[in-house]
Amino acid sequence: MQTAKFIAARAIMIAAGVMLASASATAATDFIDFETLADGVTPTTDQMVITNDYSNPPPPATYTGVTFSLSNGQNPRIAKVGTPATAFQGDANTQDPDCWPTISRDDMPQAAAQSLVECSFLTRDDPVGLPPDLIIDYDSPVTEAGGLLLDIDGPEVWEISAFLNLAPVGTVVTLTAADASFQDAAATPWSVSVPGGFDRLVVHYADATQRNVGLAFDKFYTNTLPAPIPTLSEWALIILGVLILGMMTYVTIRRRKAVQVSST
Repeated sequence: MQTAKFIAARAIMIAAGVMLASASATAATDFIDFETLADGVTPTTDQMVITNDYSNPPPPATYTGVTFSLSNGQNPRIAKVGTPATAFQGDANTQDPDCWPTISRDDMPQAAAQSLVECSFLTRDDPVGLPPDLIIDYDSPVTEAGGLLLDIDGPEVWEISAFLNLAPVGTVVTLTAADASFQDAAATPWSVSVPGGFDRLVVHYADATQRNVGLAFDKFYTNTLPAPIPTLSEWALIILGVLILGMMTYVTIRRRKAVQVSST
């Protein structure tokens, strides 16, 4: 028969295991690659308008839902590799046989980036003039985000800023052609990390001297805030409950032993 001390110790060990499991909760990560909508099945099409199509994603997606918009009141769109040109002009002698059957400059990533970009990415509403801000609003706050920005050319400067309740948080990420190694139609990775969390990202074009700049945004990921860990007062209640259970078990077993001895 298990002793009362063993039962109480085992109960405390179980409670400790629950504590460790909660404390080690990690963030979920997944990508939005714009090849399909949030269901992972419905394919996107060239120039498809995107707004809340990735909000409240169904399983098995694990990324935090987002809504995309533009600062000019319009909506971003899907761009597909190849003709027609929706976002940018790539190298004149490039072909991506998986996405477009012939050599083309239209929305064509450089060869080294094609496996990263695949066939789809997000772009602005109109490639003419200064690009509006791309605004990404989250269903709930996150601590990290990242992705690819394509075709950063010449003097182009892009800034990515995080906000929480409309207030700026964290450090502004700045991307220039140097980050793309001065290569045409390259895919430049970026990331934002704010331990306290943010619920909005703004992708801003910061060089007002450049016109007709294409926006090309892909492989977007988010890390959700870790699962909340109980506060000290909550731990105290948990431990107190376990100790009370252990003491009650101990008293019950002692009483049973006393009854057995008196009956003999």
